[in-house]
Amino acid sequence: MTDPAAISMQHAIHEIGFVVRPVVGTSMMPLLDQQTDTVRLVKAPERLKKYDVPLYRRPDGELVLHRIVKVCADYYVIRGDNTNYTEIVPFDWVIALADGCSKNGVWHSFDEPEMKRYAVRTVRFWRIRNFIRGTKSRIRGGLRRVFRAFRRKT
Repeated sequence: MTDPAAISMQHAIHEIGFVVRPVVGTSMMPLLDQQTDTVRLVKAPERLKKYDVPLYRRPDGELVLHRIVKVCADYYVIRGDNTNYTEIVPFDWVIALADGCSKNGVWHSFDEPEMKRYAVRTVRFWRIRNFIRGTKSRIRGGLRRVFRAFRRKT
């Protein structure tokens, strides 16, 4: 089922060049707050780059605005700034690109150095957190094996 709001949004982007929409949901906090912030959506270029924030439509029709953390040969790896999972998004799911946001009435372009630093720090944080979680898991697994072997000997 096609969402009429999504069609009119795509039509507005095609006709006017952009559309401004309020943020819904918490997956991009703290960058985007659903209580106060809006994003400007523009036509997405043919290929996006790491740290871009595309709007895409999942097969169930849900519209999602998340950050690209990796660009692969025929898909993007995407994640919300406030989520614990990544998602594989084929290029053809992308319908628009957020090029900036209004936070508390002040416009911020995602090309500003401060916004780029925020994106890089956020993705770096996920990598470090995932590394630590993986290391803790490997240590726990190794300790379990040691304790099991110790118990068998006694």
